[in-house]
Amino acid sequence: MPTDTSNALKSNAFAPNGCSVWEVSNRSRPRTKAQDDYVNRSNNPGSVDPSQVTFVFVTMRHFKHKVEWRDQRADGIWKDVRVPL
Repeated sequence: MPTDTSNALKSNAFAPNGCSVWEVSNRSRPRTKAQDDYVNRSNNPGSVDPSQVTFVFVTMRHFKHKVEWRDQRADGIWKDVRVPL
């Protein structure tokens, strides 16, 4: 189950338009946590259709190379993948 879900009517810099699942973490290794959450949610999306939903990972920690990590998730499983800057 995702940390939370959202269904925004309008997109902004932080929240994508439409349905999204959010994973939030404060673990000391955000890349590992993001990858674990991404794989787990991709393998078990629950009641959402990933092709219609945006996956959002948020961390309070410094996430080195988060843009590269996000870009590597462009595998078509999720509608979009975001890691707010």
